[in-house]
Amino acid sequence: MSSPQAWREGPLLVVPQGAPLPPRCVRCGAPAPGPARQVRIYWHHPAIYVLLLNLLVYAVVALLARRSVRIELPVCAAHVSRRRRGNLIALLGVGAGLTLVGFGVAAGHGPLSLLGGYLAVAGSVAGVVASRLYGVDRVDARGAVLRGAHPDLLDMLPERSA
Repeated sequence: MSSPQAWREGPLLVVPQGAPLPPRCVRCGAPAPGPARQVRIYWHHPAIYVLLLNLLVYAVVALLARRSVRIELPVCAAHVSRRRRGNLIALLGVGAGLTLVGFGVAAGHGPLSLLGGYLAVAGSVAGVVASRLYGVDRVDARGAVLRGAHPDLLDMLPERSA
């Protein structure tokens, strides 16, 4: 039995579970030496974001409705480093923000707590933006359908229509 193959649909990259990709960085198209990164991709329908008005309800519904797939993505050393920096930004921003919230609550200083809350949210958003390598269009029976793959990587794959 042959292994599944990845393909492109216009600007989208379709990667079935277990499908190999050419050794080119998914983000910049540069050679990606070494083994591809194993990633688990989660996705749920965007309409579920309406439930963000109640975080607990959103979390439960998103966990129940999500789809996932494990794939291997080639990433160059520069983008591995960029992702680590983004994760560090998020960790430091959230940590500093929560620390300020704690100090603000302990000192009874509301503005300090509010500033800490803003810093925690800003740190997590900045970290996500800085570490993002691709966008997830959807996860379906075919596998992961990704946006933002570099054209050089896409050009190495066969074109299939949806």
